[in-house]
Amino acid sequence: MFLPFSLPLPTAAELLNAAVELLKIGISAGALVGVAVLTAATTNRRQDRALAAEAERLRQQLRHDRTMTDLQELRTLLDAAATQLSAAADALVQAQGHTTLADPTDQSAQVEREKLVAAAQQRAFGLAETARRIRLRLTRDHDVYSSFYSGRDAIWDSSARLSPGVDLTDENLSEAIDGDNQRVGTALAEFYEASHRLIGSQTDEHS
Repeated sequence: MFLPFSLPLPTAAELLNAAVELLKIGISAGALVGVAVLTAATTNRRQDRALAAEAERLRQQLRHDRTMTDLQELRTLLDAAATQLSAAADALVQAQGHTTLADPTDQSAQVEREKLVAAAQQRAFGLAETARRIRLRLTRDHDVYSSFYSGRDAIWDSSARLSPGVDLTDENLSEAIDGDNQRVGTALAEFYEASHRLIGSQTDEHS
């Protein structure tokens, strides 16, 4: 069968050139794919690093927030402890005042004195629970705990000295009360100082 026209056959050179062009196209496409893969991998690594950095930042923020919450709770506890210790010391002073000034022969005055002594002892007894809470937060050997407990013991011992049956005519009673007051005052001062030092140091450390 004969065609009305015939197509020229490509020469060897033309075939070679066409093959070269196809090869170039293949190389370019492969290069583009390689660049895309490399870009995606680089982007993924960058995103992974960003996510890891953000996760670490959140962990640090969580630790900081937890620490500040603990510090605030400790400050609240020590503020309450200072208030309770001061109130117990004031109750003791009132009981001591009625003991040294009241007429031993005045029955009503003695009844009032015994009420004040009982109130001082009750406040001293109530300090034991606060001391336990401080010990749980800190340690038994911590200055804050030891000074608070010393204050509690001093108030308890001093109020016990005033219990019913005490000889109000004892010439050494006033001197003993003065010694008790000195012991209580020293313990309170040490507690206030230790608490201030503790809160101040932890605030500076985590601010």
